[in-house]
Amino acid sequence: MQFVLWLSICAAISIFSGKRTYIPLILATVLWFCIPWVASDLLTGIPPKGLGPIPSMHPGTWLILLTFVLRLVAGKSGIPAVINEHSVVFLTLGIFLLLAFALTATGSGFKGAASLVYIFVCPIMFSILILVEQNKSSNFPTVLRNTILLIATAQGVL
Repeated sequence: MQFVLWLSICAAISIFSGKRTYIPLILATVLWFCIPWVASDLLTGIPPKGLGPIPSMHPGTWLILLTFVLRLVAGKSGIPAVINEHSVVFLTLGIFLLLAFALTATGSGFKGAASLVYIFVCPIMFSILILVEQNKSSNFPTVLRNTILLIATAQGVL
């Protein structure tokens, strides 16, 4: 139940932010820096070892996954344009992911698939969303950098 609530919150953040992709990106960054993965079950309700078929992933990861999927389904996100613009990079990443998935599937019988999503797929989605936002607003990398510096400063003070 708590997991469904967290997914609903992530979907609401993604939907109500409209074309302002920077809102879920900044929130995911804050979540990643401020909540350790071991404590992620406080928000998602999924224990660190997972809950049956649902893998345990950081709350910021769920936010990025839902934002990416909802923006892609909506069609007006700019994601295809970014992928076309950097086609060689994303083709190379796609081949790498296919190989990693194939090796994981043959070696552990899909038990490491959640790790592939968490370690490789989500950061790629995050990067694509950053590039989408940068195409809209050229000062977004500066805003993201300042957010990370602010979080680091706050953690240093605490």
